[in-house]
Amino acid sequence: MDKSTKIIAGLLAAIVVVFAIVVVITTSAMRKDDDPAVTSTQSPTVTVALDVTTTPTTTEPTAPPTPLSELILGQWTDSANMSGYAFYADGTVEMTYVNLTVPVINIPINGVSKGTYILDGDKLTTKFSIYSATIENQYTVKVENNSLSMKDHEDGETATYQRSSSSSVSVPGNTQEATQVDEIVGSWVNDNSTVRYAFDDGGTLKVTFSNAKVASISTDILNGEYTGVYLTDADSIIIQFTVDGKKVTQRCDFAVSKNTLSLTDETGNTNLYVREGTSIVTPGSGALIGKWADSAGMSGYEFKEGGVVVITYVNLTVPVVNIPINGSFTGSYSISGNKVTISYSIYGNSMVDTYEYSVNGNSLTFKADDGNISTYIKK
Repeated sequence: MDKSTKIIAGLLAAIVVVFAIVVVITTSAMRKDDDPAVTSTQSPTVTVALDVTTTPTTTEPTAPPTPLSELILGQWTDSANMSGYAFYADGTVEMTYVNLTVPVINIPINGVSKGTYILDGDKLTTKFSIYSATIENQYTVKVENNSLSMKDHEDGETATYQRSSSSSVSVPGNTQEATQVDEIVGSWVNDNSTVRYAFDDGGTLKVTFSNAKVASISTDILNGEYTGVYLTDADSIIIQFTVDGKKVTQRCDFAVSKNTLSLTDETGNTNLYVREGTSIVTPGSGALIGKWADSAGMSGYEFKEGGVVVITYVNLTVPVVNIPINGSFTGSYSISGNKVTISYSIYGNSMVDTYEYSVNGNSLTFKADDGNISTYIKK
């Protein structure tokens, strides 16, 4: 074989080898594509993390309802302003009356009574001690907005009260200073010690008679001690007690001046009492100088220097002149020891009155021969 033929044969052999290699690679690739584990048309699963901010749903907690034990606290008054309650967290309660007659105590009540209360669910029990009587009531209560309803278990009646912003229920016409009420507490006796009143600070009193003749109570001579109740309103006092089965009610105007208590009844009769253990000092004539008026404003005296006195009456019927008198009358007066004699004239009628007199602070008392005592306050 010549040299060129050998070259051509070598090239052909090389081409055959190359072709074989290509066939093997192609076959292998085809087999891999046919492998069921790999599918050229199947897209791989891709998980994409989305950056999405979500607002969680929140539910506001529901506030629990305010318990009735808290709702009831505070001041409550009725629409007529005749009664009211003040409930406190410590279980105490104050009941205010304004000229209101309540069961058991059959006289008009003015003032504040303190007591206790128990609230069991919506069942309310109140307990008061008014004078010597204990009053206990049970109610079903409900508070809505600023309204309190109280249904009485005994009579089934429902009373409604409104929440009050004021600290207390006002008492119409009650302009009396607290000291006036406080000063009446204690024991008082009349000048001959036949009648004694002992007032305590809880509204009860004891009345003691010692061979006393009290026409408004009995025709008999009275002896003994009697327990009762009393109520003050401004300058008025109601005294109630029982004598031999008979209920006695005394309504008087009263005034306290240091150690002197004057009680003026509905007929205008005034009785004077001295604080037990003290005495009234009888002054000289100079103590009379000035203007004096009774607590009802129906009569008065103005004593002047030189023995001149002016007597004033306001719609008052006096002895001898049996018609209501209005006006002022000038007369004269003279002093002898502890007695004063007053002389004057009314419509042509001469009047001469002699009294035992005494002055204690701003209080002037006249005691007539018949024992009647009148009290006047300095103006």
